Amino acid sequence: MADVGKIGVILKLIDIVNEISVISDYRSTVRKQFFNLSRRLKLLNPLFEEIRDVKEAVPDESFRSLVSLMEALESAKELLRLGSEGSKIYLIDAVALEKEEIMKKYQEVTERLEKDLEGISFEKLDISDEVKEQVALVLAQFRRAKGRTDAPDVELKRSFIPLR
Repeated sequence: MADVGKIGVILKLIDIVNEISVISDYRSTVRKQFFNLSRRLKLLNPLFEEIRDVKEAVPDESFRSLVSLMEALESAKELLRLGSEGSKIYLIDAVALEKEEIMKKYQEVTERLEKDLEGISFEKLDISDEVKEQVALVLAQFRRAKGRTDAPDVELKRSFIPLR
């Protein structure tokens, strides 16, 4: 795998996290999970910037994890867009019809992000201890988030009942 391809993947990872950073105002009944996912992903930007600046080649197994992580970040970005750009009425209906599907996608994305981050050999990269600690924190948060769901946003749902 050419270093040019590796640099392209790293730059794409940085771009995706920057795109995720501007997504906000989650209207979904799973707003808390979306906000937490977005916050965790923003914390990965220093990792990607340090990998970009490393002079040594990225080991192949870490590169494969970075490529997979790039795909997982794209999925996370699309899920976050759904929570941000979807209409409030649609997302209320999603509570009844699709909340389980949305949460299933959330869990899949979270598990994949965790797996891909674990596949990066930080000891073989010249990454600062601070960034390693930050990634360890993000990984711990992903592990805790697995299987956890919060109650729907009842107040949001009540405010739209008269619109039906």
